[in-house]
Amino acid sequence: MIHVVISGGITAAVVTIFGLPSLRIKGFYLAVATLAAQFFLVWLFNRVAWFYNYSASGQINAPDRTVFGYLVTGPNTEAWAKYMICLIFLTFAGIAGAKHDTRSAGAQMVCNSGYGHSC
Repeated sequence: MIHVVISGGITAAVVTIFGLPSLRIKGFYLAVATLAAQFFLVWLFNRVAWFYNYSASGQINAPDRTVFGYLVTGPNTEAWAKYMICLIFLTFAGIAGAKHDTRSAGAQMVCNSGYGHSC
């Protein structure tokens, strides 16, 4: 989980480096600055082998992930495992979204069920 926080911080730093100089420009020059940032990052990822884990093919290979001992990513993952991960994520995202939208029927259901302590 710490990797998600670290990658978010690195992304924010890169966006700040390229975004702050672009705040005062608009139109065609903003498009050119955006494309320049894209080409620079692609060049950087191709030149620095650390970004693709020193792979001879240049492809990024991520290891297979497991949750509670079940394989949830990769080519050998069973369909039910992928489905359950998506279902669990979307359920929690829906409940979190419904708790913040107090006008929806879903929010009223969450508040009345006892799980919405701050409703």
